[in-house]
Amino acid sequence: MSTHFIKLDNIKHFDMEKAHSFGFDKGKTYQLIGKNGSGKTTLLKIIAGFITPNQGICLNHANKISIMPDIHYLPPQMTIYMYLHQLHELFKEDIDISLLSVLELPLSKKIDSLSLGQKQKLAILQSFMGNPEVVLLDEPLKTLDAHSKKKVIQYFKNSSSLIIYSSHHPTHDQHVLPYHL
Repeated sequence: MSTHFIKLDNIKHFDMEKAHSFGFDKGKTYQLIGKNGSGKTTLLKIIAGFITPNQGICLNHANKISIMPDIHYLPPQMTIYMYLHQLHELFKEDIDISLLSVLELPLSKKIDSLSLGQKQKLAILQSFMGNPEVVLLDEPLKTLDAHSKKKVIQYFKNSSSLIIYSSHHPTHDQHVLPYHL
């Protein structure tokens, strides 16, 4: 029996270059690092239960998982406030006010007028709605400026959720545990 909250044992999918075995613990932040085609997104989809591996086992003890894809589909004509309110009404999940403060989003702006970095921040905020046990993020830092990246990683360190995110470049932070693919 695994002692990890999520355990990947010899996981392989045809989208991946090789098989992987990793253990992930609740309350920690992990970074999947690799080049295009190395299997980062595929591993996130396996953990989320969206796809089944061709070999290996994924043991996942989470009841509530959130996933942020690499490409976001946000309603362009809504303001950030309207969008977050709609999500709250639809899913009956609360917005993490502390993360909202960290991200410094302009609530009255329409989504189609946001910069790529602001849209990325909104997608990150949406991923933490309802305090999920596991948050899977595909390239969450790619369009953020250095200051915002630092603030988001600091938030990750203080989160009680298990956070797994993918990136092409390692984050050199002692609290982010790297897994190279």
